[in-house]
Amino acid sequence: MFIMGLPAWRVPPQVQTLATVPHASGVRARTFRCVDPDVPPAARTVGHLHLPTPETVRAGDFRVVAAAHAAARVLGRTTLEIALPLADALLRSGTFGISDGTLLAAIEAMPEGTSRRQGKGVLKLADGRSESPGESASRAVMLRLGVEPPELQVELVVPSGRLVRPDYWWRKAGVAGEFDGRGKYLDPDLVGQGNTWDVLRKEKQRQVELLQVANAVVRWTSEDLQRPEVLRERLVRAGVDVDPLRRSRLR
Repeated sequence: MFIMGLPAWRVPPQVQTLATVPHASGVRARTFRCVDPDVPPAARTVGHLHLPTPETVRAGDFRVVAAAHAAARVLGRTTLEIALPLADALLRSGTFGISDGTLLAAIEAMPEGTSRRQGKGVLKLADGRSESPGESASRAVMLRLGVEPPELQVELVVPSGRLVRPDYWWRKAGVAGEFDGRGKYLDPDLVGQGNTWDVLRKEKQRQVELLQVANAVVRWTSEDLQRPEVLRERLVRAGVDVDPLRRSRLR
């Protein structure tokens, strides 16, 4: 899915390659490496046996399994933190012409019952209003914690008359939530014509405006998502309902 251009939340622990004979399956030498110095070393390569062989398509220099089949495998066989960003991205962009029906059919075609249940569960939670992998991964962590489901990208009118859209909005508690990804400060496409200081200045202005209509604004980063108890404490302190009985039981 990454080779096809869809966003990934984190570097996968392994890359699966298609094997059509048993002796080609199993752990292989690394065939991919990450060029970003800030991410872990290259994932190991695992030959995964597929019989019958699924349809394949060309993606740049690679031949890969068809998008719907690959997406179904990711949703059905990976963790919620990896699967939900992909499901959200598919709904958000309509990439590769994969409709809900096409994806559901690919999930239903998987032979393992646990994978089918997992995939359908993730698809039911997917929401195309999430605007980045980090926002989607944040929702996955919230689902693990039993956080009251927030509304996404709600337009709030501040006293100046401007519309402000927090990433998450807990209406009952009057709490706004914001995921601060690195790209907001470092990605030229997101920074635009300004610089990091311009981004920080606008962020502070936005924070002031949100506090004019919200009881609290909770912010977190990708590092915070690695420690769910930190996010839980911040949300509870702000007044958001967190109930362990509401926790998702998906993988």
